[in-house]
Amino acid sequence: MAILAFLSMMGAALLGLFSKTRLPSEHLRDDTRSGVGLVANLFVVMTSLVLGLMLNSARTPSKPTIATFVRSRLSSSCWIELCGRWGRKLRTPVGI
Repeated sequence: MAILAFLSMMGAALLGLFSKTRLPSEHLRDDTRSGVGLVANLFVVMTSLVLGLMLNSARTPSKPTIATFVRSRLSSSCWIELCGRWGRKLRTPVGI
């Protein structure tokens, strides 16, 4: 897959290099070049943003916390019994 992507990018670069001589002069002005550069920068920024969000969402569920483990394993009656062993100050589970 990486080789296919590399070859398609190289082909597009070579096509752009050879088509430069065939374009009319109005397409080669500085304002047109700056517009194309801005659009290319927009694609780069949006791609990096999407990749960053995808990596972050893929990483988040794989880190379970102690609180989610305890909530999934213990019922509220177990919490009250467990808290009763620690002392009479804690009567109800906190954060559930």
